[in-house]
Amino acid sequence: YQRRVHGGYEGKRFRSYFNRLTYWEGGAASGFRNVQPEDYTPRLMEFEGNMVKEIPFARASMHSGSCYVVDLGLSLYQWNGKDSTGKEKFSAAGFREKVESVRGGKVKASEVLDEADLPESWYAGIGMPSEHQHTEEPDAFAAVERQLLRLSDSKGGQLVTEPVEYSRASLKSEDVFIVDHPHHVVVWIGAGASIEERRGAMSTAHCHLMSSPSPVRPVTVMSEGKERPLLAELLQ
Repeated sequence: YQRRVHGGYEGKRFRSYFNRLTYWEGGAASGFRNVQPEDYTPRLMEFEGNMVKEIPFARASMHSGSCYVVDLGLSLYQWNGKDSTGKEKFSAAGFREKVESVRGGKVKASEVLDEADLPESWYAGIGMPSEHQHTEEPDAFAAVERQLLRLSDSKGGQLVTEPVEYSRASLKSEDVFIVDHPHHVVVWIGAGASIEERRGAMSTAHCHLMSSPSPVRPVTVMSEGKERPLLAELLQ
């Protein structure tokens, strides 16, 4: 089977496959060599557990329970929250040192700072605003009505989706079905489904999700006869 997850909404099992997950806003130039440090857009990287995530560059984004790297291009500052763990400090230090190395000596200042030692004027001094603009993010578990959609090309050869009764008994071998649950989506491929139905299964599920109030839910594809317990749980 295969599974699609949305960045930032991965489950614990997915995260366990990696020593570190790093999230960049809008991507990053490979090796930082395509962006001149003096022209670099300031970034704020948060270190929490085994996750590294770029967050809005603002004082309000920082809290005492994490470590951060303030990346100004020519200057790097590791900010240790007073309640951060040794593991987080170690991870932030490794990241900062790697960035220094990759930038080939262009970094002029690289410091480790403790939250308790910094006056509020320090943040203004590096050009960091106190607040950031809030943007609405999709709710991973927004209220979504359960439904079961049948995907078939039996009517004129064109792929058509239609709702059917939400039950295990509605799954038929000759078609593909999309189990749309508030917390998870399953694409079930019947053993007798046509080639076109199989090809269109994932793209149809993706389009359906994008038009729903909760587009970041994970998607799992299962074939008839190779179902996992998740399917029975969702169709209860």
